[in-house]
Amino acid sequence: MVSYEKSTRMRKKASFFIEALKDFKIVGSFFPSQPALVKKMVRLVKPSRGMVVVELGAGKGPITKELLKKMPPESSLLVFEMKKEFADYIKKSIADERMTVLCDDGRNAGKYLRKMKLGEADYVVSAIPMGNFTAEENLKTLASIKDMLKKGGAYIQFQYFLSSWREVKKTFKKSEIINFVPNNIPPAFIYRCVK
Repeated sequence: MVSYEKSTRMRKKASFFIEALKDFKIVGSFFPSQPALVKKMVRLVKPSRGMVVVELGAGKGPITKELLKKMPPESSLLVFEMKKEFADYIKKSIADERMTVLCDDGRNAGKYLRKMKLGEADYVVSAIPMGNFTAEENLKTLASIKDMLKKGGAYIQFQYFLSSWREVKKTFKKSEIINFVPNNIPPAFIYRCVK
């Protein structure tokens, strides 16, 4: 007999898989980010009072949950997820007054930061599947990420392939591959860029 908890986990994974089948270009993977990848990404975020973090491509929120555990009470997290099903799931499953979930293109984050009078972001943490987009689309996305960051702010991204690395280096002069996570499904690279 399958426990309720295990049954719930299986339903979550199945719904993620189904959404990936519907729109793989946006979802980017058939599996949610694994705990090892999430922890290594979030480890790069240094908490500070009043910090502003923008998360792009949140999926069902594994990185969102870890960011909120790390962020101080007086901080703000803007979560962008283009898939309505995923954005709604995060809104229902994570209750936190520091978090605002937006079902919109993350390239519009700067507009929301200004509208909410949050200034520029300290961090942009992203799971956008850059490898699914053209070099031109990636350059536009990277330019908007750079614009939303404060000077000295960091952009943290994971990718399964480094196909967009040329565009990353072109946009951010201070860029480095920080980690490779072989036990994620699929294995992933983590990089950090500083404005």
